[in-house]
Amino acid sequence: MIRDLALATKATCSLEDQESLVPLVLQLKKLTEVASKQGLLALENELTNIKDPFLNLGYSSLLTKWSPKTSKTSLTLISTTMNQTEENY
Repeated sequence: MIRDLALATKATCSLEDQESLVPLVLQLKKLTEVASKQGLLALENELTNIKDPFLNLGYSSLLTKWSPKTSKTSLTLISTTMNQTEENY
């Protein structure tokens, strides 16, 4: 239950954005099912199917047991790069 209506208002997005997220949500659901049934190491076989660079790096850092600091630094860097790339288009 959302208790902060101001936050809920900020978190809303357009129908187009919502629709563009459906494939990502479905992929996350599938990856969750794989990890739940077969264990985290089974996700290694799924990495080639993860086209989103941020998500791919996140799962890679999990599987290769990067330190939390290294993971955060790498994910922040790729997120910043992705945002800058989007702004240039």
